[in-house]
Amino acid sequence: SCHRESRIVGRVRLTAVVVPSGRAADLTYEIDPPFRGHGYATEAVAAVLAYAFEDAGFEHAIACVDADDAAAAGVVSRNGLVPVAAARSDGRLRLRFVMPQSMWLAQRRALTYAAAFSD
Repeated sequence: SCHRESRIVGRVRLTAVVVPSGRAADLTYEIDPPFRGHGYATEAVAAVLAYAFEDAGFEHAIACVDADDAAAAGVVSRNGLVPVAAARSDGRLRLRFVMPQSMWLAQRRALTYAAAFSD
């Protein structure tokens, strides 16, 4: 038999911010240590980006990660955000990743198109 247990393994938060080019969703996330490395963060960030762009009407997504945290950078990169800046904050070097809604929509269309030919 297959037993599935439901539990909260982390958090994803969107905070609305205003940037010169429109309304942006500032994305932060954290996965509890025992559950890291299983793709939960990548999956959760993908779902939250879909909400941000499709339902909440954000024009951009922004995420900042520690420069020495390859796993965190990988999560946002796998979801299509691209690095655009680096800056020191609280003594740490942080990388800023962004994605405009138009880029997200183009990626969704490309994935849908590719899926049509995968059968």
